[in-house]
Amino acid sequence: MDAVHVGVPFTSTALAELATRSCSRIFVLANRSSASLAAPLVAALQESGQLAAPLCTDIGMGGGEEGLLRACDAAAAAGADAVVTIGGGAIHDAGKLLRLWLSAGSTGGASIDGIRAVAERAELNLAPQVCLPNSFAMAELTSVAGATTRANVKSGAAHAALMPTVVVYDPALSA
Repeated sequence: MDAVHVGVPFTSTALAELATRSCSRIFVLANRSSASLAAPLVAALQESGQLAAPLCTDIGMGGGEEGLLRACDAAAAAGADAVVTIGGGAIHDAGKLLRLWLSAGSTGGASIDGIRAVAERAELNLAPQVCLPNSFAMAELTSVAGATTRANVKSGAAHAALMPTVVVYDPALSA
């Protein structure tokens, strides 16, 4: 993890952090309740030509497998080189797992097994992740990511590289 920002505006801080890392194709994930809050950031990325794909709201409570795999495939197809996650723990975990999938270099057919296989590598070079939490639960600061499979079984991955790159705690997101 490179930085944790507390009490600062999330849009300008996220944009500055992404610029510092020379990111040009940013994939944005938000839970449905935070989608409207994501609008200023999404608009700024779209205006600058950096939005890799439309805002993804496919991740449900508990990080369901189907939404996660759709997000992985969409981010890979869009050539995403960074991920911004807005919402609760499931969104941030999905962003971590999505980064694993992007590092595999695959452009389609994401699977839980495929994502987990990437986590077995000793060295990982993951795309940056900027986490914008809507609570102060601290789950986003871990190197563990979970998802719920179609069979309603908890699965996931753990690797030191899964720590998000930047976390921005803006009170406006938790209002």
